[in-house]
Amino acid sequence: MNLKPGDLVEPNWSFNESDQVKERHGRQLGLVLSYPEVKNHGTTCVKVNWIGYEMEEYYSVHHLKLVENEG
Repeated sequence: MNLKPGDLVEPNWSFNESDQVKERHGRQLGLVLSYPEVKNHGTTCVKVNWIGYEMEEYYSVHHLKLVENEG
C-alpha cells in the first residue's frame, strides 16, 4: 500500500469489523504524517496522528486500511 502524508486511515484488524466493536468504540481514524519507512526488525511503518487522541505513533502499514471516500 502506498501511503503518504495526508491520507486518512483506520486500523485493519479483523476484530474492528464487528458491529459490536464499532458500537462500543466508534471508528478509530488517523491522519498519516510521514512516508513509509523501515523501522525495527524490518517493519514498514508510517507515523499516524490518531484523531480524537493526543497520540502520534509509528504504525505498521500492514495493519492500516486507507479510508475510501464513502460519499
